[in-house]
Amino acid sequence: MKTWDENWMWDYLRGEVAAPERDAFEEALTHNTELRARLSAMQSLDETLARIAQPTPSKQVSNRFYAWLDEQESEVKPKTTAKRIRFGWKQGLAIAASIALLVVFTQQWLTMRRLENIQNQLANNQQQVWMNKLKTDPSTSQRLVALNETAQMPLDRDVLNALFDVAAKDPSPNVRLAGVDVLSQHMDDPQVKGFLVGMLKRETDPSVLIEIINAFGIRKDKSVIPDLENLMAREEVQKQIK
Repeated sequence: MKTWDENWMWDYLRGEVAAPERDAFEEALTHNTELRARLSAMQSLDETLARIAQPTPSKQVSNRFYAWLDEQESEVKPKTTAKRIRFGWKQGLAIAASIALLVVFTQQWLTMRRLENIQNQLANNQQQVWMNKLKTDPSTSQRLVALNETAQMPLDRDVLNALFDVAAKDPSPNVRLAGVDVLSQHMDDPQVKGFLVGMLKRETDPSVLIEIINAFGIRKDKSVIPDLENLMAREEVQKQIK
């Protein structure tokens, strides 16, 4: 199945893709809800970026600055005070310039924060799309794709719970097996280790059980030996090994 990454989709939004690829993509949009969600999120980000103005000093600050310069140029003082006036003018100019720069930098900082918030929101939306697909997509192959995408995310509470659910509850042994494989890469986490120990007692598919055994065997974890001994005594596991 054809896939479209973010770089290609940015080109699509700017009309920079070939007609055959564009037509194939738009055909896929009609029946792929996840693809439509990704495109919608990117369109929202693109529109927001277009609305962000270049940071410039406000009109009020500019008017005050130029009015102050006009006053300085029109003032006439005795020669005995000329040196003091020149010093005051330079000092005032430096202060005004500093204020203008501060305004510009503040607006730039606020703009960057807005962009960062938008990017985080886009990432969170995409993460939710994949985790929902992992739980609800009727296609085993699509759930495996969603599992692969979820495995690339930072291991926060939501991601960990999604991985626990798929490893324990997915109707397909292949998906559960893949879920265990992903979790086995995080065995240093006590929650992951405890979950896999619990799966030894609940899982009925021999291939999934053997994957869990291998995960503990690679780590040479002696704390689970009693659970492994009880597991090996189960008839269905003995048949699988034979």
